[in-house]
Amino acid sequence: MEVSAKHLAGRIKATSGATLIEFTLASVLIVGLIGAVFDLGLTFRNYSLLTYATSTVARQTSVKPPCGNAASGTEKVAYRYMDEKFGIKNGPTFHTEAAEAGDVGVDFKLVGTWELNCFFCLLSPKKLVLKSEGAVSIEGRGIGCS
Repeated sequence: MEVSAKHLAGRIKATSGATLIEFTLASVLIVGLIGAVFDLGLTFRNYSLLTYATSTVARQTSVKPPCGNAASGTEKVAYRYMDEKFGIKNGPTFHTEAAEAGDVGVDFKLVGTWELNCFFCLLSPKKLVLKSEGAVSIEGRGIGCS
């Protein structure tokens, strides 16, 4: 069976566009998946930083409470800790909440929240909000307080 050059040229022209379209569709899908994995990794990193900072600051202020108003002092310690330890100045926000009735021995809670823009949240007006809490129990006064 002989294949003529005319027949072969017609066959190549008919399938050359399909390959390009298939490659484009596959590459968009693969780039989207890589972006999702990257975004999930950054979100997990930020959540672990927030959880670590909140629990560490709560533990530190329970052992060595700041002078003056313990709640606002704890918030300042949390911001300073995020800046010194991780170099993050404008990331999470910290505030204190009153302890609940069932929390025996807890004076207040340090709550850290972090609003993030995420890769897949671009179509949504809401931001991804990470939240972490740490219980603070202060016995006595701060170091250097009179």
